[in-house]
Amino acid sequence: MERNQIRLVSSLFWIKIGSEVNGECCRLRIKLNVQKPLRRGIFVSIGNWNRFWIHFKYEKLPTFCFGCGRLGHGLQECTGEFKV
Repeated sequence: MERNQIRLVSSLFWIKIGSEVNGECCRLRIKLNVQKPLRRGIFVSIGNWNRFWIHFKYEKLPTFCFGCGRLGHGLQECTGEFKV
């Protein structure tokens, strides 16, 4: 197989989530589909009405575009095709 035929679909990353358990920041190792934009966080429901935003902080990301949320290029190189 030649190098240009290899396609990276998923990879493992560490994230910190924006909540604390026993005074410690939570870190999770997750497998991400790198073909899709990275999520900035999620809403978590507690009870029937209380929704809280949990912010993600990704650790040691490769080149990342803050415009479209994808890996592999920076904001200056973004074509705008995937802008969020």
